[in-house]
Amino acid sequence: MKQDLHYVKRTVEKNIGVVLQAIVLVGRRYSVGLDKDEPLMDFSHARVDWKETPDGHVIMVDVPGLKKDEIKIEVEGNRVLRVSRERKREEEKEGDHWHRVERSYGKFWRQFKVPNNVDLDSVKAKLKNGVLTLTLNKLSPDRIKGPRVVSIEGNDEKPSKINGNEAKQEL
Repeated sequence: MKQDLHYVKRTVEKNIGVVLQAIVLVGRRYSVGLDKDEPLMDFSHARVDWKETPDGHVIMVDVPGLKKDEIKIEVEGNRVLRVSRERKREEEKEGDHWHRVERSYGKFWRQFKVPNNVDLDSVKAKLKNGVLTLTLNKLSPDRIKGPRVVSIEGNDEKPSKINGNEAKQEL
């Protein structure tokens, strides 16, 4: 049963980009509410491998045909790492007759919620042979920040203090 679900999940992941492209292309062909110049959004074609090593995390993203100045890497305050790019549509010239348009254009992005043990200031990126490799160092255990706990003040009680190393309390 678990293998069947895994197979279905992988099949959907592999083919969702093709389905989205087909929807947009059919919409263009029959003018079904889509502008013919609307970019084709490429959500799923960037394949990713992410491994954790004793020293850090390594994320490898397939970005064939892209140059480093076409890729943007952002680290957001909520521990989200985003890799994005935008590929412009090729300019159509007078007299051109396209027989097939399969290459995607438009915006692409992948986001990763990184764990608390990642040093967000250590993110390094390298592009080689169509593979973007992101290297993120781990923080030492004493530098890992847990969630900030807010003290609750009462009329006759002292504010409660919880040390960051103690077990979390639920309300």
